[in-house]
Amino acid sequence: MPDVRSAAAALERRPSHDGVPYERYTDELWSLIDARLPGFGPAWLRHLLKDFRLGGACFQLKVDENSWTGRCIIPRPSSALSAVYHAQTAWASEGLFTHRFVCFADGQDGYGRVFRDDGNPDPDVFFFEQSAWDGGEASENNGLLRVGMTLGELLSFGAS
Repeated sequence: MPDVRSAAAALERRPSHDGVPYERYTDELWSLIDARLPGFGPAWLRHLLKDFRLGGACFQLKVDENSWTGRCIIPRPSSALSAVYHAQTAWASEGLFTHRFVCFADGQDGYGRVFRDDGNPDPDVFFFEQSAWDGGEASENNGLLRVGMTLGELLSFGAS
């Protein structure tokens, strides 16, 4: 199993799909996120996104047994702000955060990739389907589908 930092380093080295360099998250960005959602994201995630240029990384990911493939995009800093501040997306970010889930990637199609903020530095990743979520505690019966990878495995997959 790849550790998260090694996988992030490998993903950072992978060429961008659109030719635009990946971006780091900054202390300023985190302070703007904190102004809206104080404490959003565990410290290890904040350090990871500040230490490695991952904002803008994009890859395809099989989501279910029907071979539906979705995009997995780690948002660029400006998109991360939009997910927290824009009314169309902020409700989901805030609602998931209330239940200790962190949406760290997007498919740009109403679906996201989330993990439970439970102190695990290499958490299991879930596919989050907004239309199947009732706003309560997210679970496999309420908006989540297990991806079958940890965050380190997902980043390593994206780097390959």
